[in-house]
Amino acid sequence: MGLFKNLFGDAVDEMKKNLEDSKKEMLKSLREKKREALGNVGIYLCDDKDVGIKIGTLTDGVLEINEGFKKLEKYSLSDYKNLRKIVFPSTLNELEEFTIFNQERLKELDFSKVTLLTKIPENFISGKTRIKSFVVPEGVRTLEENFLGNTNTIKEVYIPSSVRSISRIAYTKSNSIDVYLYASDLDLEDMHRYVKTLYVLAQDYHDYAEQLSEYHSNARIRTMPDDKLSFYDEKMSETVETSTIAEPRKQGAMVISKSTSGNEQDTGKKIWWVDDLSVLYDGNKYALKYTGNHGQITKYIYDDVDILNEYQVRLAQKQADGSLRYGVASTCGWSFIMTDCEYIKVTFLDGIGAVLAVDEEDDEYAIDRWGKIFSIEGYREKVAKDLADD
Repeated sequence: MGLFKNLFGDAVDEMKKNLEDSKKEMLKSLREKKREALGNVGIYLCDDKDVGIKIGTLTDGVLEINEGFKKLEKYSLSDYKNLRKIVFPSTLNELEEFTIFNQERLKELDFSKVTLLTKIPENFISGKTRIKSFVVPEGVRTLEENFLGNTNTIKEVYIPSSVRSISRIAYTKSNSIDVYLYASDLDLEDMHRYVKTLYVLAQDYHDYAEQLSEYHSNARIRTMPDDKLSFYDEKMSETVETSTIAEPRKQGAMVISKSTSGNEQDTGKKIWWVDDLSVLYDGNKYALKYTGNHGQITKYIYDDVDILNEYQVRLAQKQADGSLRYGVASTCGWSFIMTDCEYIKVTFLDGIGAVLAVDEEDDEYAIDRWGKIFSIEGYREKVAKDLADD
C-alpha cells in the first residue's frame, strides 16, 4: 500500500481534485439551468450571498428591508439580483435617486407600511424594470421631476391627497400613463402631456378640466371610478386595524374601520382635511391622522370634531357627567400640536389662524396656528407687535 501511494499518490490526488471541480461545475450549471427554466415561467430564485451590505431578508425574490432603515441611498439595492418585489419598512423617511437601478425582473414595490416619507426624488427608479403600477405612499408631499426615471413599463400611477407639487412623471412617451389623482389644486402644466387618462375626484373635476383645456392637452379626464374612491382609505384602514387607538380618559380600545377624505359617509358625517391633518370617523368616534413630518395616527379618540380654520380643528370629548370638554389640534409649518380636552369652550377668535379657549375658571386663552397658547393679554400684545412690525 505504501509503495502504491508512493508511486501513484500524486496522480490519485490530482484525479480526486479534478472530479470535485467537475462536480462543482456540473452543479453550478444545473442551478443556472433551473433558474433559467423557472424564470421562463415567472419564478425567480435568488440569494444574497453576493450582497456586500445586507439591508433586509431575501426570500424567493422578495426583499423585505429591515425595520430601522430610515434612508436608502444611491444604488443601495444594486447587489440584489432577480428581485421581483421590495417591501419597504415603516421607518423609511428618505430616498435618494437611483435607489432602484436596472432591476430587470422587479414587478412590485410595497410601500404599505410607509408613513414618514415626504418626498420621492428624481430618478428614484432608473433602468429596466417590469413595474406596471406605482402607488405613491400617503404622506408624500413632493414628487420630483421624472421620479419614475426612464421607465416604459409603468401604465398607472396613484397619487394621494397629501401631494402638494408634481412635475413630469417619467422619461416616457406622451400620453402613456393612467393617473389616479386624489390631490387637489395641483398645477398640471409639466405633467399632463405624459398622461393618457387622468382620474380625479368629482369636486376637482372642473378645475383640472379647465387646466387641461388651457394647456391644449391630449390627456383625457374622467371622474374617479367608484371602485377606486376608497383606494387610499382602504390601505390606511388596513394599517390602523393592526394597531390600538385607546381613549385617554377611559378604559378600552377602538379600531377605526373606515375613513374618507372630503366625502359624505352613510351616516351623513363629513371627514375633512385641514392642512396635513385628516379626521377619521368610524360611525361613532373620531381620530386624527397627521401626515406631515412625523406621520402618525393619534392614540386619542373623540366624540366630535369640527373645523375652526384652515390650520385647526376643535376636539370634543364627553365627560363622565355627560358634559363636553374641548381641545384643539393645530397643524402648520410641518408641526403638529394637540391640547388636552380641558376647556369648556373653544370658538373663533379674530385673527389669522387663532382660536379662543376658555377653561372652567373662565380664564381665556388664545391658541395660534402654531399651537402656542397665550393669555388673552399676551395675545393682544403679540398682535399689536406683529401689526407694528408690518
